[in-house]
Amino acid sequence: MNDEDVYTWPSGIDVAATSALLVKTLTHVGAKVFAVIDQQAEARGVGLDMRGLTVLLFGNPRAGTPLMQSDPSCAFDLPLKIVVLETKDGQTLVQMLRAETFVSRYDVPANAAGVFTGAARLIETTLAGASS
Repeated sequence: MNDEDVYTWPSGIDVAATSALLVKTLTHVGAKVFAVIDQQAEARGVGLDMRGLTVLLFGNPRAGTPLMQSDPSCAFDLPLKIVVLETKDGQTLVQMLRAETFVSRYDVPANAAGVFTGAARLIETTLAGASS
């Protein structure tokens, strides 16, 4: 995947705190958080080490279901996913698939982009207020 395929935002707090803040915000606005996967903890569970990396799966079945009815293969990218990661230099980044990338991949109406752009605005606003 190219950098042009994902939104990327910096976070002023660590991976765990950023993930918790995003889950709280998503829940507050009525999104369904389907899963929070702490990849770092999973790696430790099998004796491996890695930097912080958490994947959040979230969405709204009222928005996602019609898209999957239009093109069932878009379930590869739905529910929406947020990746919260720690870079080599210790910075926390948040990434999510871009709306344009999703629309170009699947046979869905062009207005499907709104699902992603709305989530992107929410993430950006949430992270703007986050600091260590």
